[in-house]
Amino acid sequence: MRYSLLISGAVFALACSRVPESAPEKPAAAPAKPAAEEVSMAEHSPFQVPFTLTLLPVAETDEGRRVELTAVIDAPRATTVPIELSVTLPEGARVVSGLEKDSVLLPAGKTTRKWIVEAPAKLDASHQIKIAADQKGPNGAWGAHAERVYPAEAVALRRSPTVPPPPVARPPVPYQARPVLTHKQ
Repeated sequence: MRYSLLISGAVFALACSRVPESAPEKPAAAPAKPAAEEVSMAEHSPFQVPFTLTLLPVAETDEGRRVELTAVIDAPRATTVPIELSVTLPEGARVVSGLEKDSVLLPAGKTTRKWIVEAPAKLDASHQIKIAADQKGPNGAWGAHAERVYPAEAVALRRSPTVPPPPVARPPVPYQARPVLTHKQ
């Protein structure tokens, strides 16, 4: 019984491993694409951000009371719906150069807007300039919002009360050689 199963298994394996002589030859595999031609997955993703907003402080003068800010709006594609830019100022501050509210149709790529803001006192975390970019669909079904503040708030890292502390490192364990066991015949 065992031998018949063994022989039938061997015959089956030989039969499956043989290639029929009439089988067509496989064409050569296509060469791999160079990295420059590869398409990123972001281009195929159904969800992409319509734009990103970055705020660059260019210059600070008069002891921090006069600030020149540059907003860089990066759009992967040209927009057909305008983006509303707005500047929110702390009390007593005023825009010396640039528009407090602006509507922009973005081309694909980077677009910049500049402002010079003058404040009665040095700007700090309690007196910030906020630049916001809003885009809303014509029927209100969709929208995008981004905002940046200057001066940026320092992010304090703190431990969560629900997450346990990380494990403490343990001292290394000395290696102990063990005898090799051999099989007796």
